[in-house]
Amino acid sequence: MKTKILIAIIAILFLANCSDNNNEDKVEEAINVKIVPIEEVSYAKIIHSSGRLKSAKEVKLAFKTGGIIQKIFVSDGE
Repeated sequence: MKTKILIAIIAILFLANCSDNNNEDKVEEAINVKIVPIEEVSYAKIIHSSGRLKSAKEVKLAFKTGGIIQKIFVSDGE
């Protein structure tokens, strides 16, 4: 019984402190900041190494029709 009363009192105090009935207009002071324009820069870091590349998942594909691939709709790096 005492814990229920204690929880109710804590809840009432918490809700009373959360409500801000102060109707004063608060004006925040502006802070000057330095603005730098954005520039697109290309950084190319070339790494020469040797090794073996293996995919994380192997999938076997089978198609109903045969033919030659004329165009691949994926660019390098995708």
